Amino acid sequence: MKRFLDILGQGAAYLAFAMLIGYFSTRPAYRPLPAGSALVKLSISHPGQRVAPCRKRSAEEIRNMPPNMRTVAECPRERHPVQVELKIDGETVFRDFSAPSGLARDGKSLFYERFRVDAGKHLIAVRLYDDDPAASSGYADAKELSIAAGSVVIVGFDRTAKRFIIR
Repeated sequence: MKRFLDILGQGAAYLAFAMLIGYFSTRPAYRPLPAGSALVKLSISHPGQRVAPCRKRSAEEIRNMPPNMRTVAECPRERHPVQVELKIDGETVFRDFSAPSGLARDGKSLFYERFRVDAGKHLIAVRLYDDDPAASSGYADAKELSIAAGSVVIVGFDRTAKRFIIR
């Protein structure tokens, strides 16, 4: 009889534990955004332009170099910081510089930010400078979107096509 009561007690404890897990898997209800809101995510990983242009080596310079180091061009590794500016409905919500990653400052500049907006029509404008902002116009794009409640809009940059992705 004692063995039967032990098994019954263990079963009741397992059932209570399973019901507790079941309850907390559905309650409290998780809402990532308030009702009637949407999310705009800015996610850009882009290397800036080189600080100095590549220089073509002369034939004499190439001859004087060890065979395993011979290349036609000498390119500095350091890159410019990248600046990104994001406007939603004409209001600047984000403007920042990001230094290149890497020990030699030769990697990509990284941006990741999230912005909550109300559902509805919004004009999203973005600008990126990958060179000295005073010297170049950079890249720019603007798009008017009808954003549904609970949806996520991604703003990124396609390096090969040299254009923004807003969807």
